[in-house]
Amino acid sequence: MHRRIVFALFTLLLVPLAAHALSAETQAQLDMLNQIAAKIQAQLGVSPTTGTPAPTSCTVLTSKLEQGSRDAATGGQVSALQRFLISTGDYTYSGVTGYFGLQTQLALQKWQARMGLMTGGSPTTNGFGTVGPRTRALMFSQSCGTSQVGTGTGISGNTSLCSLDGQSVATGGTMQLYDTQSVSGGDSCESHRATRQCVGGALGGDSSYRYASCSSAAVCVVGGLTMKTGESRTFYNVPSVTPDAKCADHSQVRTCSGGTLSGDGSYPFAGCASKAALPCTLNGKTITSGSSAIFYSTSTPSYTSSCSSYAQTRACNNGTFSGDAAFNNPSCSASGGAACTMDGVTVANLGTTTLYLAHNIPASEKCTSYSQTATCYNGTFSSNASYKYSSCAPVASGSCTVDNLVLANGASGTFYSAGSAPSGTKCSTIAQGRTCTSGTLSGSATYSRASCTDTASCTLAGTTTSNGASAVFYSASSVAYGTTCSSIAKTRVCNNGLFSEDASFQYASCTVNPPVAFNSIASQLADAVTAFEVFIYNFVAQMSR
Repeated sequence: MHRRIVFALFTLLLVPLAAHALSAETQAQLDMLNQIAAKIQAQLGVSPTTGTPAPTSCTVLTSKLEQGSRDAATGGQVSALQRFLISTGDYTYSGVTGYFGLQTQLALQKWQARMGLMTGGSPTTNGFGTVGPRTRALMFSQSCGTSQVGTGTGISGNTSLCSLDGQSVATGGTMQLYDTQSVSGGDSCESHRATRQCVGGALGGDSSYRYASCSSAAVCVVGGLTMKTGESRTFYNVPSVTPDAKCADHSQVRTCSGGTLSGDGSYPFAGCASKAALPCTLNGKTITSGSSAIFYSTSTPSYTSSCSSYAQTRACNNGTFSGDAAFNNPSCSASGGAACTMDGVTVANLGTTTLYLAHNIPASEKCTSYSQTATCYNGTFSSNASYKYSSCAPVASGSCTVDNLVLANGASGTFYSAGSAPSGTKCSTIAQGRTCTSGTLSGSATYSRASCTDTASCTLAGTTTSNGASAVFYSASSVAYGTTCSSIAKTRVCNNGLFSEDASFQYASCTVNPPVAFNSIASQLADAVTAFEVFIYNFVAQMSR
């Protein structure tokens, strides 16, 4: 009877509160809340001394519950959680919804804090506001009167004890626990300690504090390296050295003693490496350290110079070139210039070839004694003009060689004292027959030319006549009217550069003057009469004196 009266009073209080919280436009929602309240009145009991609903059954939760969980996915466990929290007075929402919303999370956090499981945090950091193993175990213990063995960290089979890391404490007692087992440097274990309380066989507080002890050792920390007391190792005053240096020259052994590292503090590096030698790059050309390459002070010299005149070999030493910085062109190409041709061989401008003083040499000698390297400069070889043969070969033993002509032993030939006959003469006038006898040529050594030419052409008055040919020349370039040019003409023959006959016949052409006009003759007669009159006048005047 008393319970019905209490529930009636609860219902009478709920209606005004709902009406006060909601507007008149939501009367339908208020009616629904009254209906839910009625259901709660029918399902829950009231303690005669505290007025707090007591759990009507043992709460056994097996799933992780968090905001967003529903009965459909958990087999009705959200509703069981809400009923449990209603029984503890932490869930004050209007009724069991079967949905884990914000009100359920706030109620769960309130209960977890009261029980000492955790007093702060969030569902995502330490599970504050979610149902995990420890929360399920404590709910089971409170609602069922016994512990849930093996379902929570630190929970033993005895409901009055909490055990962790070799320590045990009765319900209501506390443990001093650490989140690390050791600290180093200037850190202390005290800053890593927390107090956790045993509640119903489960430890509250932050679960990261799970170690019963913590030790502090005097260590040395340098360059990201931790050393124990008594430990020694090599340190360096530089992290790396150039290829030509040694890390050992920059090292020092330092020992850790009571948290202090011995030695010079300017040696802080735990390691040292030798840098790789850097390559050298100049105007697009790269070479490795220790190697060398040819560079030029100009990339395009004139055709009168060769690239070798502008070249310098420069070596790479760890990224730096030796030599003159003016030599910075990796390539060179001479521009322009005509090619050179000698004895059937053509060489490009600034190109080189080997020329010889003679094509055939005595059998006992070598062609190298008759050779010269020639460079082509714009159509002209740099070598002596006498070196005009592109090949050389020793003759057979006993032969004679004169002017590149080989005479076998016993053979004879005609030789000349010059390569061409003097003007006006023939080559036969400067010729001599010579015979080869066992490598010796008879006759005068003056006759040393194997060939002679007497075909020099003749040039006179702008007319060129080949050797042996003839041409007509005149003693004057014009004749009077009534005469002919043939009267002053003579045929002259070209004889090796000289024309025959009288040298006064030196005009290559002749023209006949036109006839004199009559008025021109009359004018000349008048001038003559006038001149005669002047003469008589002057004569008479002279005689009268």
